[in-house]
This record gives sequence, structure tokens and C-alpha cells, in this order.
Amino acid sequence: TAAAGKFKLGPIDLEIEQGLAVGFIGPNGAGKSTTINCILGLHKRQGGSVEVCGEAAHPVLANWKNNIGFILSNQAFYENLSIEENLKFFASFYENWDPDFSRNILKRLQLDPGKKPKILSVGERAQLCLVVALSHRPKLMIMDEPTSGLDPIVRAETLDILGDLLRTGDHSLLISTHTLADVSAIADHLAFIKAGLLMKKVAKDDLMNDWRKISFRSVQPVTSIPGVIKQAHEGPLHLVTTAEVGLTLDWLKRHQIEVLESNRISLEEITIHILQGTKV
Repeated sequence: TAAAGKFKLGPIDLEIEQGLAVGFIGPNGAGKSTTINCILGLHKRQGGSVEVCGEAAHPVLANWKNNIGFILSNQAFYENLSIEENLKFFASFYENWDPDFSRNILKRLQLDPGKKPKILSVGERAQLCLVVALSHRPKLMIMDEPTSGLDPIVRAETLDILGDLLRTGDHSLLISTHTLADVSAIADHLAFIKAGLLMKKVAKDDLMNDWRKISFRSVQPVTSIPGVIKQAHEGPLHLVTTAEVGLTLDWLKRHQIEVLESNRISLEEITIHILQGTKV
């Protein structure tokens, strides 16, 4: 738990399993950045504990920090030093910094190591943040809007780099972003937060499989369908949104109601329903 002014975070119970990516989703002011700052030791907690790879994440201790790589929106660099010189500076903080891996990421992102941060575009600075975050091959990667300001090509390459690391099974990722397409592309689990509270944590595939829009035909009024969180009709044609497609279809079948279509819905639409409290 943590507090800032009138805002209270938690209690939050969130585990990021090894080898998996967790998408951290919530509206502005929900507590995403505060949660991340608590994990990193940048915000003083009023209670609870944080562990990284089995070690207590204590601000004074250093060992656990070698297992974390993070991207924050306010990352600072030495503006008049080259990218290469900046990376040598950051390398001094990590015993497991991998210079070959660092150069490989620079090459994949087409970043010139001789450039100085002061002349980098917003997108190039975001790329440099990624290089710094990943060059020591951290066990836990924490990304706050990692693709903000990136063009589509570089954004795709960034997600590919993260995906490559995750596929080894040795790394985990907590990614907080409003770009739900990124979350959908890379996350294994989704954690929804609102007003400082964790509303739901679920496997992404389960969520996407369970939510459907179903149309059916019935001349009689149909109400109280299991799993349905939204319903509309025009004459005999009904359209419902369900969060538990199996329950809904079974109920319709038992009542001999003709189903016309059953279609997936977008993560964005599901997210809106969850954060509005329609279905938790």
C-alpha cells in the first residue's frame, strides 16, 4: 500500500511469473505509475513488500536491482555525451551488462552510437531508453509506455526485441501502456487497475475467448441471460455482449433460441466494460 495526497494505492497482490508478460491496464490516475515506482523503490510504501527474483526490493540494497530493467518516461541522459559514452556510464552500474547485446539492439533499432542525446528525436530517445533497460539482460523488465513516440516500423521492432527475450523463458515483463494493440501483441496475462485497486488479473487468451457478441432471434422477450453484461434488441433480433460465452450459449440452447452469430470483440471494448465496472 502507498499514499500520495488523497490518493491511496492498494492493497495490491500482483505476481509476475517467470517467462510471462503482464499487461498493466488502467485509466489515467489509476495507480499504474505509483505501483511501478513502488516496485522500483522510487516511492515509499506504507505497507506490504516487494520481491524481485526472490530478493526483497529494499531501496538501500543493490543486488535485486541487477535483475530489473525499466523504461520510464523521464529517463535522463548526459546530453552532451554520445550514445556510446552514455551506455558505458550505465554499464558501470550493472555487473552483468552485455556490450555485444547492447550493440546488437542499437543496430536493430538503427541508432547511431555517435549521436548525442540532445539531438535525438522523441522516438530515438525512447529507443535509447530501451537499450539501457535491456543491455544487462534483466530477469524482470518494467516498461511504462515503451513505444510512445515510435513510428510503426520501430514500434514493431521494439516489440520483437521484447518478444525475443521473453521466448527464452528467462525474462518477465510488466508493460503499462494505453496502446492496447501492444498489450494484445505481447502480453500473456492482463492486470486491470482502477482507483488504486487491482480489479482483475486474467490470462489474455482466456479473456479474449470468453467475451463475445452474440446475435439471436426470439419473438419473446429474453432477459437474465447468464454471462450477459449488455443487451439490445430490435424486434425479434437480439444482440448481447457476454463475458462468459459458454454459459450464455448453453442457456440459449436449453431455451431453444436460434443463435445467428457469435463473434469475438476487441481488447479495447473488453477493457472499457471492465474498467467501467460492468463486469469484474
